[in-house]
Amino acid sequence: MLIRRQGIAAALLTGALMLTTAHATADAKTRDCGTMSRGDQTVRVKVTRGPASCKEARKVIRALADGVGPKVGKWTCQAGPRGVGCVKSKPRSRITALFV
Repeated sequence: MLIRRQGIAAALLTGALMLTTAHATADAKTRDCGTMSRGDQTVRVKVTRGPASCKEARKVIRALADGVGPKVGKWTCQAGPRGVGCVKSKPRSRITALFV
């Protein structure tokens, strides 16, 4: 009987840890804004920090794809081998567009 109770207690503790981890992940400021395609390239757009909206993030990435340059409004962007990252100082925000 003691072993069964310990097993149930362990299962409850594991469930509580999973809920705590899921809650901490949900509180993170990363927001998935879906995918965008241009030609044969597809990117997944995310807001990884700050109050930027998905609408604003997608607008910035769309402007970059249209060839506006490394600066889009108040956003400063830099491309890398896996995608594009952009930052804005006020209000402090960060977005990414990673190749899928």
